Amino acid sequence: MRMMITIGAIAAMLTAGVGGPALGSGLDSEPEPASVASPYPDGGDNPTDPALVYPSISSLRAEGNDHAVSATGISPAGCYGQTDIPHPSELIYASVHGRTYCELAPVLELGVTTTLQKLGWLYWEYALADKNMSQYSRTSNDAHPHWQCSGWGSQAYRGTSFHYSVEPSGTYTSNTTGLERRFSC
Repeated sequence: MRMMITIGAIAAMLTAGVGGPALGSGLDSEPEPASVASPYPDGGDNPTDPALVYPSISSLRAEGNDHAVSATGISPAGCYGQTDIPHPSELIYASVHGRTYCELAPVLELGVTTTLQKLGWLYWEYALADKNMSQYSRTSNDAHPHWQCSGWGSQAYRGTSFHYSVEPSGTYTSNTTGLERRFSC
């Protein structure tokens, strides 16, 4: 009795499409490969839309405070972080840019650490990192790691950045991750 219930349950799942392919679904055929389109409107390497050049933007928020004043919420100076889309550079490098910017006022200190990652077989692998910081400024300037990628063939890359600003009301931080992009060097 138990075996007939199990066989009946398996047959019901296969018929419903749960637990495996339905009969006659072309088990010998390979799935169509997903096409990877350029993120740019012209289909090439030319960014024309600012939203595509800076796909990852995040406001800086309060963190554990090392100042006497407690920080809460979003940066009063309007600080935010950006991570761009990775791109080939000088024919032999993969590169990505990240920055921290304050719209409303200069701050005591602000900075960014940007990491370029390469997609491995199972997970994102560290390629290289760069950092930049400024004091009494509105911009950290770009942190832009350049990793020599020639000889690796076509690879998928992405950038991640850690942003911070130190203001009279406290320290504010954010993390951003840009879109991935596949290219050869």
